[in-house]
Amino acid sequence: MKLLIVDDELLVRIGLKSSVDWAKHGIEIAGEASNGREALEKIESVRPDVVLLDIKMPVIDGIEVLRTLKDKKHPCKTIILSSFDDLEHVKEAMKLGAIDYLHKPCMTPESILKVLLNVKSEIEKAKEAVNTDFLPKMELKDDHNAESFLRKLLDGLISDDAQFYKGLNDFKLNLGRTNFSCIAFSIINYKKVQQRYTNNNRELLSKSVLDIVSQVFSNKPGIVFFQYAKNLFVGISSMEKIVSSKEVFDQQTRNVHIIQDALKKFLDVEVAAGISENHPSPENIPMAFIEAYKALQQRFYSPREKILFYGTLPKAQDNKAVLSKISQCVIKLKECIALKSHYQCKDRIEEIFTLLRESPFLSTEEVYKLFSGILFLLNELDTCFEEMTHISDCETLDELHEVFGQILSRNMLTCLDMERYKNCSFLVKKILNYVNSNYDKDLTLSGLAEQMNVSPNYISRIFKDEVGKTLFNYINEVRVEHAKKLMHQQELKIYEIGEKVGFNSSVHFNIVFNKITGCSPKQYRDTLLG
Repeated sequence: MKLLIVDDELLVRIGLKSSVDWAKHGIEIAGEASNGREALEKIESVRPDVVLLDIKMPVIDGIEVLRTLKDKKHPCKTIILSSFDDLEHVKEAMKLGAIDYLHKPCMTPESILKVLLNVKSEIEKAKEAVNTDFLPKMELKDDHNAESFLRKLLDGLISDDAQFYKGLNDFKLNLGRTNFSCIAFSIINYKKVQQRYTNNNRELLSKSVLDIVSQVFSNKPGIVFFQYAKNLFVGISSMEKIVSSKEVFDQQTRNVHIIQDALKKFLDVEVAAGISENHPSPENIPMAFIEAYKALQQRFYSPREKILFYGTLPKAQDNKAVLSKISQCVIKLKECIALKSHYQCKDRIEEIFTLLRESPFLSTEEVYKLFSGILFLLNELDTCFEEMTHISDCETLDELHEVFGQILSRNMLTCLDMERYKNCSFLVKKILNYVNSNYDKDLTLSGLAEQMNVSPNYISRIFKDEVGKTLFNYINEVRVEHAKKLMHQQELKIYEIGEKVGFNSSVHFNIVFNKITGCSPKQYRDTLLG
């Protein structure tokens, strides 16, 4: 199956191409386009089976592309890429023949692949049909289940009240006729929680969350739950006897406490939740969902908060000013990269984090995109920044700052060492790179020798000859440099810092640190913090 990717943002196109091993699943990336006009040209030239199409683009937008394809009766299938603010455009796109849609803020490699494999399956079935004059209509989403109905409801695809009440009746959903609000909640430290489950049981976590929440609310009328996306669960409620925002907030806060207590008791997980404002009619439910989601996303900046209310979020009055300042920092960063000034690069990035803390208005999607772009730019320094972490796994700005700082520090040390030891042999450079990337692991001479496919004695000799110090002296120096960078994090105990940089014993950590710096870790921290 041939796939064409159409999006005006380079980083989105790169992400879509690199996030999935397409060839493994029988999908060929036939090309990409950055605007609608280019897309129409590519569609005619490469004849893709499927097009991933962004709605908002320059020159010609996604809606106009769909209109043109419909007029020409082009056989390619189209999947829309949208943001939460594009509800009306998504409705129009579906009317014009788009077969499915993906929300960019919730996209994961798994969700993208699932949709594309569904399309591929339907195309293959159509090709195998005995009666080639009749191609069955592709139905990617089962319209005959409650989850599909609720998803369409939140996405603004339930067009009128009659359709809404018919869905409630068909699927026996206990919602009223007025005072609608939403809860959006997610598991805190989701990646760590997932590690409790084997690959075959990953879906068990989501199923258990829904089963438990549905059970504890089974006797409470006027609220329904379902999973909207990976680690994003939604409760839609109607409270006909409640009218004020305060009453809605109080009731929904009680509901969130019930959810939190139940999931802590039965699954030992903690959750954070966002609560929307109160809305009078069913047509406002998509807006309630967006509000709840935005409230939940604010936890990115306020990690200690576990219940966030849309009505109390800071207003993004200075958004343009903040974006302008960040843009200036990025321009300066590019200049530092051109000069290969590693430490100035780090200073510019710290400025960006400071701006984000002072004005927490950017969405998490925008922040992830920003730092993915920065990592992409840093690749221009040299080959040291090839490590592209899953930035979207970071649930808070603090976590992103720590992860990004570790990547930056580790790779900066690697870059500086590579410059210092640029005349060393290929093997020694490979050892230097491996140590700087894995200093926090249990490094042994035999293990390194196995990695490099040479004998332990040979590694010891060649490293000492070319670097001028023993391999383990070098490893200790790298670990101590990283330990020094963690000292400002006052929540970390000294022994925890030692463990984080690869020391198995706090005594050994103290001895090595003292030998290299001339003072104990505690003395170093006391001096650093004043």
